[in-house]
Amino acid sequence: MGEGVLDGLCRELQEEIGWNPPIPQGKTRSDVFQLFGSFSNVYEYKGIKYNTCDMYFSVYAPGLKPEDLELEKDENSAVRFLTPEEIDFSEFAFSSTVQAVKTYLSSK
Repeated sequence: MGEGVLDGLCRELQEEIGWNPPIPQGKTRSDVFQLFGSFSNVYEYKGIKYNTCDMYFSVYAPGLKPEDLELEKDENSAVRFLTPEEIDFSEFAFSSTVQAVKTYLSSK
C-alpha cells in the first residue's frame, strides 16, 4: 500500500535478491525497467485464494552475475541465469510466470 509499481519492484529486488539496480546518470527507473506484460494469477496464502494481477518487467543489467546477488534465504535458495533453451517450464510455481516468459521469448 502506498507505493508505486517501480518503487515496489525495486523494494522487492532489494529484499529478495539483495540487488539495487543502478540507474545511470540522466536516466530514471522507467528507462531501466520496461513493463512487457501482466497476467492474472491465483495466489493462495494461509488457506485463502487471492486473485492477483502479476506484472512482469525486463531490465537491462549488463555484467550482472548470480554471485552479485545476496539472496533472502527464507525466500530463495538459488538464482540461475539460463538461455531460453535451458528453461524448464515445469519448474515454475505460477502459470502467470510461464505465460510471461513465453510471451517475452516470443517477442525476441
